[in-house]
Amino acid sequence: MGGNLIHIQSGSAALQPRLIKIFTAAKMIIEEGYGLTETSPAITINEKSKNGFKVGSVGKVIDGVKIKIASDGEILCKGPNIMLGYFKNKELTKQITIGVKDEWGIDFNWNSFEEYLNALISKGQSLNIAALIPHSTIRLAVMGFEAREPTSKELEMMKSLVDHAMSAGAIGLSTGLEYSPGLHAKEDEIIALTKIVSKYGGIYASHIRQRGDLFEKAVEEALNIAKVAGVQAQLSHLAPRPYAPKDSFDNILQLIYKFIDNYGPVGIDTFPDPWGPAYLLDLAPTWIREGTEEDVLKRLSDPSFLMEETKDYFENPTNFLLKIGGFETFFLTHSNSHTNLIGKSIENIAYDW
Repeated sequence: MGGNLIHIQSGSAALQPRLIKIFTAAKMIIEEGYGLTETSPAITINEKSKNGFKVGSVGKVIDGVKIKIASDGEILCKGPNIMLGYFKNKELTKQITIGVKDEWGIDFNWNSFEEYLNALISKGQSLNIAALIPHSTIRLAVMGFEAREPTSKELEMMKSLVDHAMSAGAIGLSTGLEYSPGLHAKEDEIIALTKIVSKYGGIYASHIRQRGDLFEKAVEEALNIAKVAGVQAQLSHLAPRPYAPKDSFDNILQLIYKFIDNYGPVGIDTFPDPWGPAYLLDLAPTWIREGTEEDVLKRLSDPSFLMEETKDYFENPTNFLLKIGGFETFFLTHSNSHTNLIGKSIENIAYDW
């Protein structure tokens, strides 16, 4: 292997200097660094190519990261590689999670998938649960609501989070590609993450990108992700929107049967209900929720700005929900702040507000 490896980077337990010297002499460069689960992948690293290589050290601070040592010796870090999930508002998370009730006594005090599973198991369950990694949560932790492709560093951080979750006991990765931020993810990003899932024998479960005009293409994308990554696919809510092309569902079933014959099983689920849940912001343009919490609140608190910027969006809807019907067909079913409005349509709320 000597001469064929550019370098090996290690950021977990300390390495013996003797081992580094032996491997380096064999032209297998080991660049030791330092990192935490919360700072994936590392905060310091030895880089021989930048004359920053010193055996027995953890190297220099990587670009974009700031480090301070607290009075009690704790290492304090600031940078783009710090998981945003560690700064989330747990009470707000609880409020916006559909179906959660305070009497259940769930504190939302986990900061990793392993801690989530432990919290789940500690309460006991009456049903069997197979936990999936939510792709949007991974993306939010690394990128927030950024409407772009991840950088190579961000993608590596996302892959690391998926790896940690799978090793903790997740059964696969799930995507919600009709919703922000998942809708900003391209196929290559999802394939890269699903290849990590494949190492553990996991599955790819997808709320696919579209079930209307591009229903068939969305199914093709999901099946291709499963094929390239080498995992079993699970297609969630597989039913056409009312405005989907005629015969699209028959064509999709043929695609699935062909995939099963050539590559392996495909799971499907759908819903028997005429009603379904969604968040109120799912009716709004995706750019409204981009940026920081302050950015979102600033937009929402300016009615004249919203009227001007969203006029065409609502008059000529492309949103998958708005194409089904007007605001008279959407009803508020849950609100902590405005319980008096529960049961009313969005149209009635607008008139009464």
